Amino acid sequence: MNRFRIIVMATSFLFLGYMVEAQVPQIINYQGRVSVNSTNFDGTGAFQFALVDGTGAATYWSNGNSVVSLPVSGGLYSVLLGDTTVANMAAIPATVFTNADVRLRVSFDGGLGL
Repeated sequence: MNRFRIIVMATSFLFLGYMVEAQVPQIINYQGRVSVNSTNFDGTGAFQFALVDGTGAATYWSNGNSVVSLPVSGGLYSVLLGDTTVANMAAIPATVFTNADVRLRVSFDGGLGL
C-alpha cells in the first residue's frame, strides 16, 4: 500500500513539473543597479523597459513611451516586468518568447533626462 502511494505521488510531481515547464512567464522579476557618476543612485528613478533582439533594432515588447517610476535605494531597484498593476507597465505577450534572441533594454532617468 505504501509503495502505491509513493508511485502515485512521484507521478503527480512529474506531471506538475511538465505543466509548469511548458508555460511562458507573463511576469518577469528583474533587479538592477544604477549609479550616476560612479555613485549609487538614491531616490525615485524613471525607467523604460523593452525586450529587443540582439541588435536592438527590433522591439518585441516595451512599456511604451511612458516611464515607470521606481524607488532606488543604494543603487538597487526591483521591478516586475509585465505586471499591469505597476503604473505604466504593459503586459508581456507570450509571442515575445517565440523569438530566438530576446534581450532586455533598460533606460534610466535620475533627473537628467532619458
